[in-house]
Amino acid sequence: MKKTILSLAMVAMGVAAFAQKPAAGDKTIETSLLFQTGTAPISLFTPNLRARYFIADGLAARVEFVFESDKTTTNFTENADGTGGKGSAVAKSSSFTFAPGIEKHFAGTEKFSPYVGATIPLVFAGASEEWENSANGTTYTQGVNATIDGATSGGIRAGSSIGVNLVLGADYYFTDAIYLGAEIQWGWATSTDKESTTTVKVPNTPDAKTVTPEAKASGFGIATSGIRLGWKF
Repeated sequence: MKKTILSLAMVAMGVAAFAQKPAAGDKTIETSLLFQTGTAPISLFTPNLRARYFIADGLAARVEFVFESDKTTTNFTENADGTGGKGSAVAKSSSFTFAPGIEKHFAGTEKFSPYVGATIPLVFAGASEEWENSANGTTYTQGVNATIDGATSGGIRAGSSIGVNLVLGADYYFTDAIYLGAEIQWGWATSTDKESTTTVKVPNTPDAKTVTPEAKASGFGIATSGIRLGWKF
């Protein structure tokens, strides 16, 4: 048994020793790792996916996709003891990011591949909320219903953004196919929050509407992608 374990360890060390960085025609796919406390200190951040194609030795085209969605239902009752009529508030939000870009890789070593690059992230977000038997989404009001189109009561807004980022990163290949990477992005973005409308419907009464105007913002910032786990094929 000891000989078998030693043989396997030597094979693994040999594979790692001959790990090769990508060359022209190679492709990679990767996701981010989350380090957190609790029962699952390491987990895969599955909404994040990045793919690369090496156009030439040391030059890669890349594209990143991130999709996240959330639905939160809050229930409440007419009386504090849980009796009487029932009401609810259902908030929905989603976000899709599409970020094409390019990377220039430098010599480094056989297993270490530093690079610089640029990306153009595009973000599209949606948000809405519905209240049943409530005029504010938190307390019971019999027969009153409402909708928020383009936002949630928690402050999430529908809208979009576009930016330009400069990228500095590196990958380390443990085997010919598996690597870990880290990256820092610095850039500029402009975003637009869409106009949102809250409509409250009361029986035998005209609908009451409240409009929150469109809003715009822009600025510079720094972001890190954390630790990424990737596969070359």
